Amino acid sequence: MGLKFPRKKDRSLGVSEKHTYDIPLDKGSGRIFLTALIGLMVFLMLLSVSAAYILNDFAKQWQTGLEGKWTIELPVIDENGEMLLEKDINQTVEKILSALKEFHSVEHVSRLSDKEISDLLSPWFETDNISNENGIILPVPVLISLDMRQTGARTAHDIRMELENIAPNARLDRHESWLEELLRLTGSLRLVAVLVTLVISAAGILAVAGAMQSRMAEHKDSVELLHLMGAEDTYICRQFQRHAFIISSQGAVIGLIICALFIYGLGLFLEGREETILPSFAPNLTFWAAFIAVPFVIVGLSVLSAKWAVLQRLQKML
Repeated sequence: MGLKFPRKKDRSLGVSEKHTYDIPLDKGSGRIFLTALIGLMVFLMLLSVSAAYILNDFAKQWQTGLEGKWTIELPVIDENGEMLLEKDINQTVEKILSALKEFHSVEHVSRLSDKEISDLLSPWFETDNISNENGIILPVPVLISLDMRQTGARTAHDIRMELENIAPNARLDRHESWLEELLRLTGSLRLVAVLVTLVISAAGILAVAGAMQSRMAEHKDSVELLHLMGAEDTYICRQFQRHAFIISSQGAVIGLIICALFIYGLGLFLEGREETILPSFAPNLTFWAAFIAVPFVIVGLSVLSAKWAVLQRLQKML
């Protein structure tokens, strides 16, 4: 007559009535290694998820910031490399502004001030090398900003024809070519981040499954003894599931804390630097929800992989 093992009351992950292991799974040198491995995987997954989310936010800001906005560049140097007179430049700009205001497709048109141009160039040049009290000292083109109601090819053609009559050397920039390249780049990087996350998840599943099978081989005699005493496969499996749950939870918490500190430190480092071409990023509720969900996903996958690996091994032992 075999011994009775908890069945109905023992529905938690391998917890017996005394909340102890029937198999000494909590002992062994591999526990620390597996905990550290899961912690590292959680850390890398959180970095990948954060990178994908930040890139997606940057792409939206770039697209929104340039949607319906065109720019006209008017060079301040003639064909011979000589600087044009400021009076001539101002007259040409006034003609362009007057002509563009007659276009129904143009909602608003204005010339960028020296300070606005200086702010645009500041990520690449020192402020003292861009302007002084007398204005811009670099031979940068005059920039005219357009807020468009319509952004079709026909509208662009009409504006270019008007510029051809006023200032043949002026150039209309619709920001489409480089914006498409930028969005394509961020999309590729987001895909890479997602693929890295999936690869790390697969590696985590295989690592936990391999570790559970190794522990079963290590405690083969104890498992066989439990079988002889009347223990069912589900009861033995819950022992290993509980072990995987505890180890993965500890590793997930460690990885979560380290990654949170890393991102916080990186934020402090970037906050103290001068303005760059990158948009600002403010984590919202969705970001933090996804950030916190990653450790739970890892723990869940670890428990499921442990269950699959143990049941597969138990079937072979029959």
